[in-house]
Amino acid sequence: MKFIPSILRSSLALLFLCGVLATALMSCDKESNTDALRRKYPIPTELPEATCEGKNTIGCYVDSILFVANYFPNTSSWGSQTYEGGVRAFIENPDDDYIQIIAEHPIRPHEIDNRWMRLSIWYWPEVDSIGHISFQYIGNGEDFDAKHNRLVPTSHPQYNLSYDSALPRLCGAISYAEIAEYNPQDIGDPLVRDTLILRDLRLDLPVYTGRY
Repeated sequence: MKFIPSILRSSLALLFLCGVLATALMSCDKESNTDALRRKYPIPTELPEATCEGKNTIGCYVDSILFVANYFPNTSSWGSQTYEGGVRAFIENPDDDYIQIIAEHPIRPHEIDNRWMRLSIWYWPEVDSIGHISFQYIGNGEDFDAKHNRLVPTSHPQYNLSYDSALPRLCGAISYAEIAEYNPQDIGDPLVRDTLILRDLRLDLPVYTGRY
């Protein structure tokens, strides 16, 4: 009579052990939310292709920093969600005579990437000129803001942009531009406004009416 309960105890112990192992295996297979976001929205490692198809892409180098507009859901406690693809080119008001480009590399969870970058460009179609370029960077112990505010015709050898108002679409490249540090902060001498070099910029952007 004592033999049957012993078998039952062994069977129950075996079932319990199998359950524990199954749970452990399921836990190993289940992807964490951080890993899922990392996989879905990888950090760009190269510039986008030089195209003119309305792909909604923009990228460049600022000194040694690779900047490529990209999307990541805002998991921080500040700021707003980034645009689709991380970039939007738009004419905000019907009376405006320039196109604004706002592009971001949004902040990610600290264990992935804690940098935040924004590139802003203003383009005047009527005179085919760039009048504003700014680049902001926060992360890895650095915090700087560099701007260029001087109307430069895109006929300049270092600027090559094309705007098609019928589509509308803005595409092309800026091979070289100097942007001065707006507020002396963490680059070199804190009392000197350093100059950063923007190079190899390429963009392929549909142009919208309205910021959103």
